[in-house]
Formats: sequence, C-alpha cells, structure tokens
Amino acid sequence: MPPLYASQLGEDANPWNTDSQFESVPDIGQTSGSGQNAVDDDILGAGLTAASVLVGVELPEIYDTAYLRARPVGERVTLDSLEKIIGLAELSPRTVQEILNIVVPAGAMYVTHNEFNTAMALVACEQKLMDLPSPILLNLDQFNVKRTVSATKQSQHDQRLAKSQPMDDPWLSLPVPNGLLMPDSNGKFLSNGPTESYQWFLDLDVVKVAIAPEKEGFIFKHVNYVIESQLRSSKVLRRYSDFFWLWETLLRRYPMRVVPNLPPKKLGGKDESFLERRRKGLSRFINSIVRHPTLKCDEVVETFLTEPSELLAWRRANPPVVDDEFVRKQPSAAELECYIPQDLDARLESIKSKLSTITDHYNNKCTVLERLIRVSEVQSREFVRYSITLNAMSEIEQECYVPGCQSCQQVVRGYEAVAKHMQRAGTILDDQALAGSNGVLENLKRHRDLLISFKEMMDRKEKLEVNQIDSLSKKISANKAKVNQNRGVPGLESEVERLDAVIDSDQTKMTYQLDRDTHIRYCLASELSYIHKQQAFISLMYQNYVHEQLQFARQLGDNWKVLQALACEMPIDPDEFA
Repeated sequence: MPPLYASQLGEDANPWNTDSQFESVPDIGQTSGSGQNAVDDDILGAGLTAASVLVGVELPEIYDTAYLRARPVGERVTLDSLEKIIGLAELSPRTVQEILNIVVPAGAMYVTHNEFNTAMALVACEQKLMDLPSPILLNLDQFNVKRTVSATKQSQHDQRLAKSQPMDDPWLSLPVPNGLLMPDSNGKFLSNGPTESYQWFLDLDVVKVAIAPEKEGFIFKHVNYVIESQLRSSKVLRRYSDFFWLWETLLRRYPMRVVPNLPPKKLGGKDESFLERRRKGLSRFINSIVRHPTLKCDEVVETFLTEPSELLAWRRANPPVVDDEFVRKQPSAAELECYIPQDLDARLESIKSKLSTITDHYNNKCTVLERLIRVSEVQSREFVRYSITLNAMSEIEQECYVPGCQSCQQVVRGYEAVAKHMQRAGTILDDQALAGSNGVLENLKRHRDLLISFKEMMDRKEKLEVNQIDSLSKKISANKAKVNQNRGVPGLESEVERLDAVIDSDQTKMTYQLDRDTHIRYCLASELSYIHKQQAFISLMYQNYVHEQLQFARQLGDNWKVLQALACEMPIDPDEFA
C-alpha cells in the first residue's frame, strides 16, 4: 500500500468532492445465472458458484490488496473496477471476457468480495500458477480505482448545489479573480482539466525532511535539514531558523488560514531522540503546508522548497511582501458573499465548543499508540534475546553426555529452528512498530496539529475582526443630516463642502472594512470546510492501518506455521532418550 499522502501534487486537484459512492442496490446478495454467465462446472465443480467456491479458503495477501485497490463499497466492486484490476494482469481481451463471464452473474452491475476473489484465482490460473496461486498484477501498489458518481447521486448533488444560496462549501465553486483557488460546481478544479476526487489522494506532493549528515558552525554547531520535494524535483538545505521564518511569514500573509505550528527549537542539549522528534515535526509542518489548497500556491513556499542558495542570503536580497491576503489580492466582496453559509456563526460556535475535547482525545490516541509501538519494540527485542540465548544453548548441547544419542541431536536442531523463527518474529514486530511510528501515528499527530492550528486561527479572528463599521455608520448618518440641514444656507457652503469630503472618506473606510469583514468570513468558511474534508484522510488512514496490521499478522502466522512443522520433528517419546 502507498503512504497516506502519497505521490505527486496535482496543483489544481480536488480534495473536496466526497459525495461519490455507488448507487444503492436493493438485493445485496447475488446468485449466479445460467448459460455463459453460470460458473463453469469443469472449473469450479457442480453445485459451486463464483460466490462460494473460495469461501473459507485462506488466500494469499495480494487478493486483499487487489480488493482494497478496487475501492469496494458495501462489500461490492463495480464491473469497471474489476476489469481495471484484471487489466493489470496483461491478459488477452478474450481471456478477460471469459473470466468475467464465469464470475459475474447475469445482469449484475457489481461483484461481491468472494466473486472478486474467484476472478483473481482465475487470473492466476491463466498465468499458470498453482496451489491457491497469487495473480501477477503489475504496479498494483501504485494503482487505485476512482469511485464514480451514480446518475441519481450526481443529480441530487447538483440540485443541492443549485438550491443552496449561499453555498455550503466555499471550495465547491467557480474560479474567481486574484488567485483565490476554488473548484467548479462538480467539485473539480478547472485550470488543468477535470480530476477525479479520489485522485487527489494520489496527487499530493510529498516533501521529505532528513537530517544532513554533518553539522555546520565553528563554535556552535547547528543542524541542517535536506528538504526534497517529489513534485518539484527539488533538493535544498535548510536550517530550523528557515522553517521558523517560513512559519512567521505565512502567519503574516495568511492570518485567517490554518497555518500549522512548528516543533520546539529546544536550546541546550539535543540528543538523537529529540532531533528525530523535531525532524518528524518539521516534516508534518511542511507537508501540511503543501497540502493546503491556498498555502501550497504561495510564492514564499515555492521559494522555500526550490531556492538552491542559502535562504538567509535570499531573504536579505529579496524580502517578500508580508501584507495579509486581503490587502495583496483585494478580492471582490460580492463574489465571496455567495460562498459564505448563512449559519456560519453557528457552525463555528459548534466546532469551537468541541475543539479542546477533540484535541485531548487525539493526544490520548497518540499516547496509546506510542505505548503500543513501544510494546512491539520491546517484544521484538525479547524475541531476539531469546533467540540468541537458545542458539548459545544449542552450541552447549551439541554433544549429549549419553554416547550415540541421536534424539538430542534432533532436539538441538529444533532449538536452532525455534531460534531462527523467533528471530524472524522479532524482525516482523520491529517492522510493524516502525510502520506504525511512521504511518498511523504521524498521521494522527498531523490531524491533531491541524485542529490546534484551527483553534489558534479562531483566536486570531477575535483580534482581526475588530472594526469601526458601526461607529463609521453612525458618523456618516449624522454628517448627512447636517449636510441636508445646511445645504443651501448662505454662508455655510464651505462647511457643507467639508462635510461632503468627510462623508466620502468615511464611506470609503467603511466599504474597505466591510469588504475585509466579508473576506475574513469567507476564509473562516473555507478553512472550516478544509478541516471537515480532512475526515476523508482519517478514513483512508484507518483503511491503510488495518491492511498493514493484517499483513504483519499474516507474516507472523506464516512464520509460526513453518516453525510448527519443524517443531513436530522434535522427539517427544521418553523411550527415545534411553
């Protein structure tokens, strides 16, 4: 399986269209048809169907991997997805059609999990593999089927968008001027053509952060980080102070966006454990930025990831503009208004009341997972330690004190087998701990960091939304009343002219502040939608985590099964030890 956020960033890809799912089917169970759609009795045997022939059979791991890549919904896989998976086997079109005729019931629009497994077994048989064969599916780890929206669901979705005024989701819209990035009414960005929403998971940029092998500095050594962007094919060297500058600059340029936080600098001693934790924190920081629909497009971010020279020198020569987003882009308030939901304040109040509790829960989940990972690491070390001890013991017992004893030789060979497979179990547990530490744990922390950053953005909102709109409105009304009273009165022409100038100035100020207030509310709606859509990542994270755990459980099970056969060869009859 690929990582949670993998591959390359499609700059205009769409993370937000999450309504895609299969059309409901009244009868979940499927029965096989007759004729060419019936299961071939010569292959599967009389009375068996594609849905039952492999029930209860332990299948190779690739069957589950292929099934997950087919993006099932409700234990069902569409025929289009099945054909795409089978297509990876590079069979002839005729063979593919024959397999489909065998496993797909008459008139069915999907196959069940068991029917899917039967199709994979037939693929493997065609590839001339034997004994519960594993089909050869090229590039399966990089493959994902995209879910399609049924006609009924798409129609309902379009109607919902058409009726909702203002729109519920600021990301579901048409592109607007001044660089504000928003998708079209189908949830797809228009710049580079349509992109399926699930593809967004695959098109994200992945920025790798590694500690440079050598520290720099004459007296006070500092750590450098190698920053490598897959999308940009760039590799640059950065210091912690460069990350801090980027964070500070983005906060000033985008005060009403979810800007992730940095890990602590920590003055004084920096052991290897702290440096690794900080490296992971910096990795979460920069990857959260390149996945944010607005921040990822910022020119400062682009420079940070691609400028080959030392960033401090570049900053001095090219200081960036640090005016906030509203001042730099001057968006049209009228265009933004329709993307702000009417119940925005209620939504914000609702999430605000839950944020602290949810964040605490994420902290607890991270703590529990860290303990589970440590348990796996300890168990791995103990398996290895036991293996070493058993090997040492086998060396001592190579020669039995009873001359000519063959049974003790068999016991020693059993020792060696147990030691070998306990070492193997330790390796599997160590791999499992590493996968959990770099996978699900980091993704939980990333989501926790996003929630904390959203809360901090809400705190900034309290300061930024302070304005003089009410006082300006009252002042303008009072001055207009004076103008109406004094206009045409001899000797007050200059006073009327002064008041008109004050009114024009105050109206300009009030319009600016009203537009700014609209932009703040638009940003709040956008970021609220952004946080909401992150639930899709949580779903994918758990799917991958469960699949990962299943893989390691199977590896451990296979390891013990092999050892069981070897252990059975050890003598257990006391008479053999005469």
